[in-house]
Amino acid sequence: MAAPVDTRAIAVVGMTGRFPTAPDVAALAGLLAGGGTAVREFTPAELAAARVPAEVLPDPRYVPSGAPLEGVELFDADFFGMTDREADLTDPQQRLFLEGVWTALEEAGLGVAEQDGRIGVFGSAGPSTYLVNNLLRNPVTGAQGLNPALLLGNDADFVATRAVTRLGLSGPGTSVGEDGSLLAVHLACEALRAGECDIAVAGGAAVRVPQTAGHWAVDPATGRAFVPRGNACALVVLRRHAEAVAAGDRIHAVIRGTAIVEHPVGPGPAGLTRLLARAGLPAGGLGHLDVHSADGGPVDVARLTALVEVPGPARWRLGEGTAARLGHLGTAAGVTGLIASALLLRSHEQTAPGGEFADGAVDAALDAEFARDSGAAADPADPTGRTVAAGTEAERVPPPRGAGSAGRGVDAACVATLGAGSADVYCLLAPPPVRERAGAPAGSYLVPLSAVDRAGLRESARDLLRHLDRQPGLRVDDLVRTLAEARPELPHRVLLRAADTAGVRTALRDYLATGRSAEPGPPAGGWLTGGQVRAESFGDLRHARRTAVPARPLRRRRHWIEPAPEERAAPPPAAPPVPRPGLLRERTLRRLRPGTGGRDLFLIHPAGGSVFCYQNLLAHSHYPGTVWALSFPAARVDELTGVPALARAHLQEIRRVRPRGPYLLGGYSFGGTVAYEVARILQQEGEQVEHLLLMDALPPEAYPKPELAEFLSAVPEFGRSVLGLGQLPDGPAPTGFDEAVELLRQPGWNAETVAEYRVFLEVFWANCRALAKYRAGGSRLRVPATLIRAASPEPPEVFTRLGVRAETAERWPQRFEHPPRTVLVPGDHYTMVHHPAHRRALAAALDEALAEAN
Repeated sequence: MAAPVDTRAIAVVGMTGRFPTAPDVAALAGLLAGGGTAVREFTPAELAAARVPAEVLPDPRYVPSGAPLEGVELFDADFFGMTDREADLTDPQQRLFLEGVWTALEEAGLGVAEQDGRIGVFGSAGPSTYLVNNLLRNPVTGAQGLNPALLLGNDADFVATRAVTRLGLSGPGTSVGEDGSLLAVHLACEALRAGECDIAVAGGAAVRVPQTAGHWAVDPATGRAFVPRGNACALVVLRRHAEAVAAGDRIHAVIRGTAIVEHPVGPGPAGLTRLLARAGLPAGGLGHLDVHSADGGPVDVARLTALVEVPGPARWRLGEGTAARLGHLGTAAGVTGLIASALLLRSHEQTAPGGEFADGAVDAALDAEFARDSGAAADPADPTGRTVAAGTEAERVPPPRGAGSAGRGVDAACVATLGAGSADVYCLLAPPPVRERAGAPAGSYLVPLSAVDRAGLRESARDLLRHLDRQPGLRVDDLVRTLAEARPELPHRVLLRAADTAGVRTALRDYLATGRSAEPGPPAGGWLTGGQVRAESFGDLRHARRTAVPARPLRRRRHWIEPAPEERAAPPPAAPPVPRPGLLRERTLRRLRPGTGGRDLFLIHPAGGSVFCYQNLLAHSHYPGTVWALSFPAARVDELTGVPALARAHLQEIRRVRPRGPYLLGGYSFGGTVAYEVARILQQEGEQVEHLLLMDALPPEAYPKPELAEFLSAVPEFGRSVLGLGQLPDGPAPTGFDEAVELLRQPGWNAETVAEYRVFLEVFWANCRALAKYRAGGSRLRVPATLIRAASPEPPEVFTRLGVRAETAERWPQRFEHPPRTVLVPGDHYTMVHHPAHRRALAAALDEALAEAN
């Protein structure tokens, strides 16, 4: 009898990744099963190449170890339609994630071109250290400044949308920045349940360079402890469970639920409790926990204890986290833990004869590892090694699998990312269902392989042979169905004849040695000459299902720009223009940098709507608190036409993270004015604002009522002095936004770049009008404030063209009960945030103001 199907359950139908010392999931399983570790100590040459200061090496708090990822400099640019230059300038996190999405679908037997449904992508990546440590330190790319190519190639908010666009997918592309891959899984599950897509790929990529820089076991500034770092890319393919069963997909695990707790208070396991209230576990069963922190620090012992003691009918065992073996994998950690937990669940799935999962060396090794771990003595003082029985039971809905759990090692697994002061994310997994079926029908099968050329055909044959050598129990009908249905039919083709998987391996070896292959008659033989053939022509596929097969091989080449050698590094030019297109974010609120202490700081965007200037600024800041940035919600540009309305919208987002004060607020230029209005609203509501930072912001009376013609006439000067777009054509002023963008257009811009600049100009114009009509009233602000002003007495040309009265900055004290402290920093309104040396001075002034506030 078929197992019941939970309509809310999500099936994991594909898993892929690249991990330290483990190039794929099978190698990861072997590493975990064998008890090995990818963390190693770096050699003196590696530390020198990473430019670790000599004075750091003797410090006992510094640890010269980590888990580097091989091949991050390699990428198949031609396959993904990228020029060599574009690939060189693209963050390796973005490249790995793009490759991973394609590989995940291929290996799951769900090739992109063969799917009728909508495929969505949900991804996470961290800040681009490749941009900061390589591109901007290279004398050629660094001199060009942050041009659009660098911005688009290194902004983590494009990691999912790039994959959707490059692969021609029709589902949503949602990036979650550095909030982690487990959050991406949560959003993917919600999108599947809501019908927003039919298949979802979710995961994360983390590549922090230089990879051999080591880490601080104890941060000198904060005293906080950290585990070694590793780099990885990990993704899963998800589908609604009922549809996965109906389609015959291979199911690695079933997601019974996910939960996100935005504001965890104390050590309580609210997320896991919420999940268990909706998903049942068999009485007396055993649950496996894989827990890690979001920022790489150790998880608090009290929180671990609370997790394993969560009430319910099951006992929870806290397993050794993947970070202990692989290092903390940053934004890839959550899905890596999910994959490791799915491997553990799958290794204990009991299968009747002819069932889905066959025996294999990896599963046997995982069984042995779990037996060793389960037999270990519990240490009450160390929650990482204990198994705790819960004391209460509650009525549960049965899980969607066969009855009973006798003899089963693990009945569920929970993967948790515990946030550093922001959010916890939980994902509850159950083993894949037992699906009985008849064995592969006897008879002859034809195995189809195709590639773009003969070399690719032989490479595909070698990859498939290696795969079958590691999976000798794979069914031949499953293999044939997957290759026939989920692979594009490329020009160079071959058919191999075999009766079973052992015969396929023999045929592959023969083909690689002699070139011999099968030459059947019609209808299957017509496939060799380009004909369309039904999959059933290759053998009896009545009972076949999809299975994991190797993706078509990529031809990777080196795409890497090195920083200049330290001894020959050229000094920065006196005042390099730094381009700043208004690349708007999918999310209004984003965490720019997790903190290790201190208050959360909220920075509001300048008039263009982008927050990229704050990312550059934070590279020089040592403020220990978490820093959040609010970009303009571009979809609401017609609604948020005034400063008060925009301030209330941003306050609503801020309260998602910090529902009550005290607050730290700030903003540059227009952002400072909006932050001032947010502070006014909070004061009226009786909330405390601990400090307000105004970075060259002007009071409301500085802005005259603009005319669109005046605004458009200033666009060329804005492009030259602010965006750093180089030579712009002379001619009459643009009469509309399309003409303005065309005037700014640079070589290499694509449709996406053009669209971004148009939105940027529309947002900028809307905010200019909002400033002109803003007149803050009411009582004076009773908030400590710092006004950081540009020291240059000359206003920028853009100010002159728009009639902005910079001298009105002297009037800010009239709006406060206690006048703000004023600090002067080098540069004018724009160079103070764009010029590297001026930006360092601005960061120092910001740090000083925040230190006083705390």
